[in-house]
Amino acid sequence: MFVLRQDMQRKRHQERGEYIQSFANHVFRIVFKHGESFSRILLTGIAMILAFTTAYWQYDLILNSPGVDTPEQEFINNPIDALYFSTLTFTTLGLGDFQPAAASQLGRGLVLLEAGLGAILIATFVFVLGRRASR
Repeated sequence: MFVLRQDMQRKRHQERGEYIQSFANHVFRIVFKHGESFSRILLTGIAMILAFTTAYWQYDLILNSPGVDTPEQEFINNPIDALYFSTLTFTTLGLGDFQPAAASQLGRGLVLLEAGLGAILIATFVFVLGRRASR
């Protein structure tokens, strides 16, 4: 019944021209299935980290912080560094090894988006684990 109700809501949104709500319902169904899919949430998190990693690495959006090894800031050119930064941003740890380029509004926006989506997805992940443990 839950899936049927979701499908009816999405169809109603499309008929009314509410395409944003329809798209959101479609994405929620893909990611969460019926609200209980542990593997879909995990795979979505991994896919998000990899997508943001690619954006950071390919478009030179992230600078390394100056330190002993590198006396001045330079863009990261290693995909492992981009993956490290993306994972830290997704989990909202942010250790300070890297930072978005000051002139790049796109980089700052992507970091904010990834941190927000990561926090929501991690909270959902914990919620699903809690529900499974209580059964």
